[in-house]
Amino acid sequence: MATSRLPFAVVLSKDDAPCFTVNKSFQQATVLRLFSLQVTEDSSPSWRVLPKTMWSFEALPIGSSIDWNPLECIAYGDAPHGVHVENKSMPLKTYKIYHLSLTARPHNGDDDVLSHTARFCLINDSRGHTVATPIPWDESSGRWQNEVCAPPDQKTLDKRSRQ
Repeated sequence: MATSRLPFAVVLSKDDAPCFTVNKSFQQATVLRLFSLQVTEDSSPSWRVLPKTMWSFEALPIGSSIDWNPLECIAYGDAPHGVHVENKSMPLKTYKIYHLSLTARPHNGDDDVLSHTARFCLINDSRGHTVATPIPWDESSGRWQNEVCAPPDQKTLDKRSRQ
């Protein structure tokens, strides 16, 4: 398990699909107010075009929330009861980078963090299973380590070019 930079969203793998929650410091609250979740492609063909939304939901009316236990991750495509699905889940491709935005905060309002983000991809592991892989943020270089999502043949090429 890895997390993105603050504020953290956490991407897990459950039943060969991504599953989303927030980092442990936010999990101390037994219930959070969940406003929305959105998964998009990490890039778009042009700066004039928004990235393609792969799946999204929000609590309605706008500004409202539902109670959510952050110890229970939200499986990709399985929206919690009481939300409006804006975009039905579309199939995710292996080795493609996706962006997660999960909007939630504690009920008591002690923390003003609202949007939790992460980047992830799906890779095939050595057993042939599809695994959701979080992309870590490298503080020292100030960039996402997207290379964790390179296909195996690309990783071999990258290693050879560094030698």
